[in-house]
Amino acid sequence: MLKPLVIIDAPSNLGLRPPRPGAVPGVYQLPEALRAQGLVDRLGAADGGRVPAPAYSPEPNFETGYRNGTALRGYSVALAERTRALVAGGNLLLVLGGDCSVLLGNTLALKPLGRYGLVFIDGHDDFSPPRDPEKYRGIFAAAGRDLALATGHGPDVLTDLQGHKPYVREEDVILFGMYRDPSDGDDFDTSELDRTAIHQVRVETVRARGARAAAEEALRVLEAHGIDGFWIHVDSDVLDGSLMPAVDSPNASGLRYEELAAALGVFLSSPRAVGLEITIYDPDLDPRRAYARELADTLVKAFALAGRVDRRRAFAVPSRIAELDAGGPHPEHLEARMLYGQFVGDWVLDVTYHRTDGTSQTFAGEWHFGWILDGRAVEDVWMVPTRAERLAGAPLVGFGATMRLYDAKTDTWKVTWHGAVSGQVLALTGRRVGSEIVQEGVTAEGPVRWVFSRITPESYHWRAESSTDGKTWRLTQEMNVRRVHIP
Repeated sequence: MLKPLVIIDAPSNLGLRPPRPGAVPGVYQLPEALRAQGLVDRLGAADGGRVPAPAYSPEPNFETGYRNGTALRGYSVALAERTRALVAGGNLLLVLGGDCSVLLGNTLALKPLGRYGLVFIDGHDDFSPPRDPEKYRGIFAAAGRDLALATGHGPDVLTDLQGHKPYVREEDVILFGMYRDPSDGDDFDTSELDRTAIHQVRVETVRARGARAAAEEALRVLEAHGIDGFWIHVDSDVLDGSLMPAVDSPNASGLRYEELAAALGVFLSSPRAVGLEITIYDPDLDPRRAYARELADTLVKAFALAGRVDRRRAFAVPSRIAELDAGGPHPEHLEARMLYGQFVGDWVLDVTYHRTDGTSQTFAGEWHFGWILDGRAVEDVWMVPTRAERLAGAPLVGFGATMRLYDAKTDTWKVTWHGAVSGQVLALTGRRVGSEIVQEGVTAEGPVRWVFSRITPESYHWRAESSTDGKTWRLTQEMNVRRVHIP
């Protein structure tokens, strides 16, 4: 039986340096930005509330050696209490963090419960000490040293909270997806990490073996240690900087979103997984929230791949077609344009292929509609199976795009279908016929018609029929389609 999923907010920015003089790191807004993407509902999660963080200070803290060290000490204990209670209650946690220092509270939470490991997914090692520590006296950033602190390397005031040093053993840590920049060794002693028992799976290995295979191998290594469970840490800068620039230290050679989702799907599929924290994404660097959408979609896909949520929730990811022309339909012939304009948005479907031998086969898929050409046309993208299932290894069955352009002279629609898998290009004419939308065309085998029927704002039925003589028709394909609401 799957553990109930609970989402809690840990909006701390205590572990970061100021992005510039007088500014406060914006990562504390991460939970709000991801929740705005409908994350709680899409994951079918319970809302575990918020563990508020103390106010950020840019001033040195010489008592702990770390900026905001005293505040971080108290916050880690408070977060640990909330996390421990939820994990002990048999829940799976998703912690929407701020900076990476929330790792201290979450690993501290697990130590009294048994032997717990850590999957540390990060673009940097967050372990190697600076070659000139005096340069950072009082202003160490815990978010850049969180793995070191969690494994007991650092001042006891942060590494030995409640007498639980270390919160996780080195040999029980998987460092996954890290990129070692050649310049890292200039300022940091990277050999320190290499002398530990931490198991490294660097980004080069992930690429060479594939994200899923690399994660499966790493999971076998971790679970062979006899652990009671493990925590998953995700720093958004594990993603390539060209895909996720809304972080304080963009990654010059990181993962793609689909690679992160595939790896997380493997780790979350383990019954020993007890929680995941997502950190470092900064909404201040993403005013349009484009990267928040990508990050939320990736998390939903990962949980779906792990079988932790209904896979249909993972289908609820916009194709971005609508963003090509966000202005909506052109005002001229507005009523007529809404024949297909009513479908603009995102849909999931079950498609059944009816074979000539009387057998049939059904697949899940997704369908996305949006306005293009200044609202004069509607374009859609259709795919079977869904992106989530393809990410899990399912073969591609159908993939195509359709352009639908209204012709005011004939009061019909010029429809052109492009099949990416079949290579077929088919021209059809679309019109309203009673309560249905009928599209008619001709292939080398004879006439075809594609029909939208039983249309409501939330669902419709679609069928394809073929004929050799235009008189007798055979049902070849049908779909039951329902709308997905994207926040």
